[in-house]
Amino acid sequence: MPPRILACVLCQQRKVRCDRKSPCANCIKAQVECIPSTLQPRRRRRQFPESDLLERLRRYEDLLRQKGVEVEPLTHPRLGVNSAQSPHDAHDASDSEGDDEKVRKTSSVGLDKPSPGETEASQEWPGGRKTFWRAINREFRATRDSEYDSDEFEEATIEKSWDQMYDNNDHILFGSGMEPKNLTLLHPDPVHIFRLWHVYLDNVNPLLKITHSPTVQQQIIEASSNLSEIDPALEAMMFGIYSTAILSMADDDCFNIFGQDRETLILRYRNGCQQALINVSFLRTTNLRVLGALFLYLLSIRQNIDPRSLSAMLGMAARIAQRMGLHSEAHNKEHPPFEAEMRRRLWWQIVLLDGRIGEMAGSKDSTMNPAWDCSLPLNVNDSDLYPHIKEPPAPRDGATECLFIMLRCEIADWIRHAPFYLDFCSPFLKPLARQPGPGQPKTLDEVEEMIEAKYLKHCDLQIPLHFGSSCLSRSFVGKWRLGECIAQHHNPETGIQQPHRNKMTDNAIRMIELDTLVRTCPLTKGFIWFADYHFPFPAYVALVQELRRSTIGPLVDRAWEAIRINFDERKLATLSIRSVLFRHMFGLLIKAWEAREAALESVDGQPLHLTEPQFITDIRAKTGKEKRVDEALQGLSLTTPPPLSFVQTPEMGMDVNSDFFMGGGQAFDALAMGGVEPMGMWNMDFNMMGEFDGGFGNNLFPGMQDLGTGALGSW
Repeated sequence: MPPRILACVLCQQRKVRCDRKSPCANCIKAQVECIPSTLQPRRRRRQFPESDLLERLRRYEDLLRQKGVEVEPLTHPRLGVNSAQSPHDAHDASDSEGDDEKVRKTSSVGLDKPSPGETEASQEWPGGRKTFWRAINREFRATRDSEYDSDEFEEATIEKSWDQMYDNNDHILFGSGMEPKNLTLLHPDPVHIFRLWHVYLDNVNPLLKITHSPTVQQQIIEASSNLSEIDPALEAMMFGIYSTAILSMADDDCFNIFGQDRETLILRYRNGCQQALINVSFLRTTNLRVLGALFLYLLSIRQNIDPRSLSAMLGMAARIAQRMGLHSEAHNKEHPPFEAEMRRRLWWQIVLLDGRIGEMAGSKDSTMNPAWDCSLPLNVNDSDLYPHIKEPPAPRDGATECLFIMLRCEIADWIRHAPFYLDFCSPFLKPLARQPGPGQPKTLDEVEEMIEAKYLKHCDLQIPLHFGSSCLSRSFVGKWRLGECIAQHHNPETGIQQPHRNKMTDNAIRMIELDTLVRTCPLTKGFIWFADYHFPFPAYVALVQELRRSTIGPLVDRAWEAIRINFDERKLATLSIRSVLFRHMFGLLIKAWEAREAALESVDGQPLHLTEPQFITDIRAKTGKEKRVDEALQGLSLTTPPPLSFVQTPEMGMDVNSDFFMGGGQAFDALAMGGVEPMGMWNMDFNMMGEFDGGFGNNLFPGMQDLGTGALGSW
């Protein structure tokens, strides 16, 4: 484009038309020097000092309040989604995230009333968050001139000082000597990147929803064309996606598509994810995408790591999330609607996984408690949500792409406030528990009715997500119902009465049938990895007790058939007999079958030939006994841990070597078998349903997860 030629100085002064030649005709005619003019720099328009005025106004209002004069605020703190945030508030919000250049606009999500954990005092502070630095700065503002405002201590300044004082220490979790490295060669080729992304979309994303598919897909497409220039946070997320995608695939599918076995691929991408997290200083991060990558990494290693170690790492992830404010609805509201929603989703997934792993590790102090107030995710589709949205989308009725996470979060949100759950895990938090309001469910039966009416009745069972969600959510409710029934109906002297035992038995059978359904239906093939992580062990515990005393009847027949099919589908009879968990369960199943054989030797005076199930035959062959289980099983103490000769069972997706399965003395010392605890029944005396070999349960559940009720939301 040719440069712009201006009229000469003389023509401008005389205000006559200039032909813009050099010299111009007017200057030649006047016989004067033609001086070309130059473009003056545009005068910078002085901006209205609104922030200074608002700051001074706020200071004067504070002085008036100190004198007892009531002052109406310029804007009410609860105006709703269209309320604007002052520059001062925006500055505070950006400071809290350690980013001076980015000023976030406050966007409210249901601000018509305070959140459950919000107090009246907290409403006086920007964004509803009262911090030490805000408080001390506010205290001194009232007596200082504006020229000293730059002396205030700010969170961002302090965070930057830590960055300058300390080197990157993120290698402490992944081994010494790990430094930032280029990961270009560890990525698969672009075709396989896109293939893994689609596997993730089909098998993993519907169950987690911590990535916004349309946004991330475009970024992955762009990044795969130039991997050497990829954003480090996106790279960490991509390796997390690779790892979980491979985790969700069958061995044969991995080899057919990628030409390598599953274990080789998952090890490669896990190592890549480790290094990518090191590259982005994940322990110090305030980046939501980096935290999401860390969550995917922890999810991908779950099958191969001691749950006690993984529980500690999940505690670290939860602490990072809390530092970023994901647990606080007041903090989430300081962010734009899109980011606020993704923060809620990630927080809930961390809570659910932390609860499950804490349960396996024998810890009752998971983050699934009433001590935080992050709202439930919104029931919306990805198309309803996009990065630059100005207001939160209205939640939809019925089934959406978030169906599964809505079901899990609705159930877990009720459970974390339930008295029977808190009596067991955190009695001191009961004062924080939210009481059900009018129309809200008060029992698990009402919770099930609520999710049926709100979500499940709208499902199309030909859609994989709808079918899997229907099965798994009902199984989760059933698992919690076992714990609720024990808490409400257990009598230390008589156990649980027959009507309630029948209800527990029916519930346990349904859990096993639902587990089998998920594993056998072609629609849910991509979700088997998740079902592997949620073996219905509490249901098996309940059934093996009842089947030793109830030997005849339709309910008993249904129970044995459900166990037979599930054993075959999960290939449980092929597990090593050296596993204490299954050695106990196998032995008790044989005892229950022998009791059934004895009861059915004659019916109406006629001998009855009962066909022994194949899994019973296989178990007997494994134990080396034809009719009796190893006598060593009968001599196990209620409080002494069994010998440490255990193996891992990848088929179940859990580590049976952990204290959660093998038992440990500390748990029994803490709960005192004498029943001094308010919930003495949680001491896991398995005589609660009648006479029973109590060694089985008491040697399996440190922390007294009674039938899985320690943090049952993730069985």
